[in-house]
Amino acid sequence: MKEINITKHALMRYASRVYKYKIINDRTFDIWKKQNEDKVEGLEMDLKTEFQGTEYICTAAYDTHKKAEFYINRDKMMTYVIVGDNMVTCYQINYDLNDEGNRAILNVLLDNLKKARIDEDNFEDKYFKERDDLNRELELLKAETELLNSKLKTLKEKQARVEARQNEIAGEQVEIRNIIKVAEEKIVRSKLAL
Repeated sequence: MKEINITKHALMRYASRVYKYKIINDRTFDIWKKQNEDKVEGLEMDLKTEFQGTEYICTAAYDTHKKAEFYINRDKMMTYVIVGDNMVTCYQINYDLNDEGNRAILNVLLDNLKKARIDEDNFEDKYFKERDDLNRELELLKAETELLNSKLKTLKEKQARVEARQNEIAGEQVEIRNIIKVAEEKIVRSKLAL
């Protein structure tokens, strides 16, 4: 277990939560500390000793707090929050039940966490081949899609040329028909044509 420094805040929380000393804030802690210097060193040693019996749970940032490492001591039913080499706070594990109920809930949650971590470790082994096959298939589909898109682009260009030529031919046909109509009209309406 790594060596940690106990911050003033962690010691204050430990004294107030575990030993039920009436410490509300830094000022009252300073007053209490001056009056109980003999207890302070013992509290710090107790806290360090308790921390030696902890197990790592996770590294996370909750709410607006900094990223921290969270450890628990099952026997003491305590959570310890570590940032770097400093214990910044600690608190009792409490699900608003009696001690037996709190321990039962914690054990269920720890069992669920353990199973989920085992599942995560096994996940890669379980799905490695399938994921590899899916990645290869996806690459083939992307290549085929790219090829088809290229062919589609070529076909659309060809279609545009064909449609343009059709319009050109239709335009020539309309022009010839107009020449024929004008010529016919000039012939049949001879006096008016002049």
